[in-house]
Amino acid sequence: MVEPFVAFQIRNSEDVRELTATQIANEDREVFLVMMLNTKNHVVGLHRAHVGSLNASVVHPRIEKLNDSFTTNAQN
Repeated sequence: MVEPFVAFQIRNSEDVRELTATQIANEDREVFLVMMLNTKNHVVGLHRAHVGSLNASVVHPRIEKLNDSFTTNAQN
């Protein structure tokens, strides 16, 4: 789990790009991130769910990954 970003509020797709670019800009592989938000769209968690190959990231829904969102009190 990456550090909390409570002060960061998501208002549009550019906000998502700005935040995620700081986390994966220098990666040489596909990275699948899960962003957890509260009801006011403040980021309460950013989880690196999977790191794939050079051009693909196959992600399977697993209940363990959802536990992170529950423990951070993210909005469903």
